Amino acid sequence: MNARAINETSPVKPVRPAVKMRQVRKALFTGSTPLREVIHAPYFKPFGRLLFPTTWPIPRQATLSDLRAFLPWYSEIRTKTSIEVLTALYGDAKSGETIFYPIYTEAEQAEMPAKRDTGLFFFRSRAPKRHRTAVCSAGGGFVYVGAIHDSFPHALALSRRGYDAFALIYRPGAKTACEDLARALAFLFAHEQELGISMEGYSLWGGSAGARMSAWLSDYGTGAFGERARLAAPGGRRAAVHGPQ
Repeated sequence: MNARAINETSPVKPVRPAVKMRQVRKALFTGSTPLREVIHAPYFKPFGRLLFPTTWPIPRQATLSDLRAFLPWYSEIRTKTSIEVLTALYGDAKSGETIFYPIYTEAEQAEMPAKRDTGLFFFRSRAPKRHRTAVCSAGGGFVYVGAIHDSFPHALALSRRGYDAFALIYRPGAKTACEDLARALAFLFAHEQELGISMEGYSLWGGSAGARMSAWLSDYGTGAFGERARLAAPGGRRAAVHGPQ
């Protein structure tokens, strides 16, 4: 898949300029909010399921305060932080901003359904001047994607520090995860203008398995993981390895 093909089959909605800093909005979620209620919230359709790990089913009664049960190997899981992230994303979506972008075309998803569980959540910078782009990949032992705890909070914090930050939802498995990160980078380069971002000097961030993905893509390049497009190497890599991976 080359950049031209991505452009022709992956439509990107125009980004409306935002000049105001993200405002603190009324809390939409609490610790007692069921995860399924978050998943099916109006402005999270049809990608709400990707906010939480898709590796295992989520019981109907599970709430945001129960997230620890769905994030093995992690500690210090703070419900307050999860609520902050979800509230920010929901508010942006409600205001008309596109917060999620599939990285594979409909044809590719039909051919390989697992690719439907991939994509990029966009945490836009509110800084008035042009800023750099950061791509965050969560850990999870290549068994699941712990984005709600290990990339969403980081992407939100980076956006508040002047970065256009993306959090990648990838397929579990070391090889498939790297393929998805390579495709995500190809997507961002192909849609740089439509998204209103700059990929010059972009950086890769990750924790645990996500740190390994960032390191491998930096060392071997996107071509090693199925992307023919020649993409610039990241201008920076911020990798924090922890956990059992």
